[in-house]
Amino acid sequence: MIQSIRAAIKSLMTKAANAGLSDQLTILQGIDSNDQQIQDIQNASPLYVYKANISQSGTDAPTVLLELVNTFPVAEWAYAGVGTYTLELGVDLGSMKTTRTQQTCFNGTTAFNVVGYEVSTYYQIETYDVTRVASDVMLDNYTLVIEVYA
Repeated sequence: MIQSIRAAIKSLMTKAANAGLSDQLTILQGIDSNDQQIQDIQNASPLYVYKANISQSGTDAPTVLLELVNTFPVAEWAYAGVGTYTLELGVDLGSMKTTRTQQTCFNGTTAFNVVGYEVSTYYQIETYDVTRVASDVMLDNYTLVIEVYA
């Protein structure tokens, strides 16, 4: 992304110089000469986003009721065990910053906890009842948001 920003800046600088606007290049030159500014622009936006409403029942993998945003190469849910589900993303998350999920929610009148975190190339969701016992059938129209930054 830095290369594409740099290329766009250089193109604007060339067009401005060709149009005789050399005196107006200081902002573009300042940005082009400061890699930290370019890095800050890149880091302000997530590389990947996944946002979906999901539900889960029995020993089934969560199902997607409505996928609102998905910029990952893949997004495949699997059931890993009682209260544990994985979302294969097709991206190595090891060197990136991934948002973590930790919420107390209600399924009707039942309170439960949702914890989510990255594990190599997938994101793992765990659901617990209030006594920290892993439990299925907690996710009902649950909105999950994952953002990955460089």
